[in-house]
Amino acid sequence: MRQDHKRIVENITYRQFSDGWLCKDSWLQQNQLTPEQMAAKYSFTNAMEAVHRTPVLTLGAADDYILNRNDVDTLRKLETNPGQLEVTRIFDTGGHVSLDWNPKVAETLIDFAAADDLK
Repeated sequence: MRQDHKRIVENITYRQFSDGWLCKDSWLQQNQLTPEQMAAKYSFTNAMEAVHRTPVLTLGAADDYILNRNDVDTLRKLETNPGQLEVTRIFDTGGHVSLDWNPKVAETLIDFAAADDLK
């Protein structure tokens, strides 16, 4: 059985794969997409273009044990000199897992989500 599988995989063409298996995928059928339409809509090129248009929020805490002093300094520089679609906030405390308890984090998330200049 393993040899049969190996032979099929080694000799299958994209067209055979697309027509025989991929087109029967339930997600494609639910979204009424052919494999070709899916490839065009969700291509790596389109994904990379979307990445360049996607706002990024970086949150951190200066007392996080996985950050060293240089990391914190770098993040603070990013905080004062953000890119066009970047927001960086470094809080003095919050450690590695307690940042969510900081009320300023909730404010930052709301501001980030509502920012018109990031859309």
